[in-house]
Amino acid sequence: MEGTPAENGEVKKGIRSVAVVGTTQVAVGLALACALKGLPASLIGMDHEAIAGARDWVSNFFEK
Repeated sequence: MEGTPAENGEVKKGIRSVAVVGTTQVAVGLALACALKGLPASLIGMDHEAIAGARDWVSNFFEK
């Protein structure tokens, strides 16, 4: 007999993986929110070439 998932520690592993994924998503969301907070103000002062370069960089980053 192999025992129940709780006896084998599978439940703890599942809870741990959900906690790690959830914590990572919250951290990434917070970092993204902080990074984008100053974006509108910085875009106002940028010229069109700099904005186009930033847009191209983001497009290339997500294509990879």
